[in-house]
Amino acid sequence: MPRKTRVDPQAVLLFQPPSREGYCPNHAERPPSPEVALVRKHKVSQPTKDPRSSKKGKDSKEQVDPEADQLIPSGMWDLGFNLGHKIDFHFDKAEQRFVEETSEQKLADDCMELACQTATTTWTLAYASNRGVLRAELDQVKARFNEQRADTEMKKARNQLVADLEESKKENQELKKIVEALTMERNVLCQTVAEDKEVQKDMGDAIVLENTRGFKKALRQMSYFLKVSTEGINFDPQKDVSHGELVSIGFIPAGTFPNDDDIAKDTPVEKETTKAGADAIITGEMIEGNPHTTDVDIVNIG
Repeated sequence: MPRKTRVDPQAVLLFQPPSREGYCPNHAERPPSPEVALVRKHKVSQPTKDPRSSKKGKDSKEQVDPEADQLIPSGMWDLGFNLGHKIDFHFDKAEQRFVEETSEQKLADDCMELACQTATTTWTLAYASNRGVLRAELDQVKARFNEQRADTEMKKARNQLVADLEESKKENQELKKIVEALTMERNVLCQTVAEDKEVQKDMGDAIVLENTRGFKKALRQMSYFLKVSTEGINFDPQKDVSHGELVSIGFIPAGTFPNDDDIAKDTPVEKETTKAGADAIITGEMIEGNPHTTDVDIVNIG
């Protein structure tokens, strides 16, 4: 069964042939479609222009069109608003014959097709314009997202730097404590070294003094035991007699006087004194029981 399509009368009115002029008499006039409401066309009478008539006579013969004051309540969508007999499409004979031979149903279908294509094109254009707006908004969102991501990365880097700074501060405090401890230890060591130097100097002076006193003591005992006077003789403790000559101690080879080694081995007091002095130099303290400069005895000197 053929498909029935409702035809819009207004669309049919827009596609009516412009006029009956140039109509080919060979083609029979088709009856109007029962679905289309018939609209009566009003013929507008054209006034004849007579150049010989005067203006006064022309005004008296001019007639008023009764349809001029006719109201069209619905505007251009009113059924009385018809432009089919007023529009000249300037068709040639072939085009005019094609339009006249086309049925009203075909014209309505073509009109509907054009309307659908127009609506589709309009929707596509609106969608394209809307897509451009959405793309611009998407670009803005992407830009904001990139800014926020960069801000987040900068915050993470800043937090990492803050954590590193706190760790460095803790390490710095620990290093400061270590430096303070080392400084105190150094000061203690410097003080200990200074005290050791003073003790060493005092011990050196005491040893020299005791040696000098012992030497003088030996001379006095020698004059007592040998009944020989030692007055007026200049004794030099840095010299000794070797092979019948008085020479400096530095020129006498070791082992020349073997009895000296035996004497050193047989003097425990001197060994104890030397060991005590060495301990005093190392520890910086005077060992209890060290001989005083006034009561040191030199044993086995002869």
